[in-house]
Amino acid sequence: MKRVYVKNGMVDSIELNIKDESDKPNSYVVVDDLEVFGGYTDNENGTFSAPAPDPINPLDEPLNQVQFFTLLEFAFGKNEQDVVAVIESAISDPMQRIAAKNKFLKSVSYHRNNELFSILAPALGITNEQIDAAWAQALTIE
Repeated sequence: MKRVYVKNGMVDSIELNIKDESDKPNSYVVVDDLEVFGGYTDNENGTFSAPAPDPINPLDEPLNQVQFFTLLEFAFGKNEQDVVAVIESAISDPMQRIAAKNKFLKSVSYHRNNELFSILAPALGITNEQIDAAWAQALTIE
């Protein structure tokens, strides 16, 4: 018999080999032959493994200016002028083109899910997979 103590919706502790169930507080949950509870995996040897942390999703983490421009130059061999030239040729509406240039050159943070990437990537010969991999690597720059 296993008993799991849940505190604020998270597994706080797990007890094994419970003989007397009469003393259990309401916050304990009895778990019978359950491989996973609250993300914890029963290793079947008296120990439990905590859930693995969620991997960093590049779509969720913004880059700062240094990270972004390092990514551009290091991963893709592109500089500001290369990207501005693509913006000039890819966006026909004058106001949208100016906004895109300003957003590209003057942003404090860059978000992977910005629609500008879907316009610029093909014109620069870069795939979404390449951007995601480089984005994740750029997140490690301090």
